[in-house]
Amino acid sequence: LWTAFTIMWSVLLTGSLLACIASLGHIAGYDKFWNQHSLGFSGVLFHLLVIDCNKNPDVSQNVFGVTAVSSKFYPWVLLVVIQIIMPNISFLGHLS
Repeated sequence: LWTAFTIMWSVLLTGSLLACIASLGHIAGYDKFWNQHSLGFSGVLFHLLVIDCNKNPDVSQNVFGVTAVSSKFYPWVLLVVIQIIMPNISFLGHLS
């Protein structure tokens, strides 16, 4: 039940945050995010990853088996690495 509640909360939070950031960008004259019409489930997965890393802050995580990173920085490192590997994905969707 906790997992279902967390996923529902993540979907609502991610969508709302993305809509707010897109609205602020539109007001500032940056329409790239305003014209983005879809939001995937990966933002929710990143949210669950952040929750897991916050529950276990002393554990190091592997970034694609290449290097170990502290759990505190793992979501940020993963966000940057995935953006470098796949530059056409939604950075803002994962960030929110």
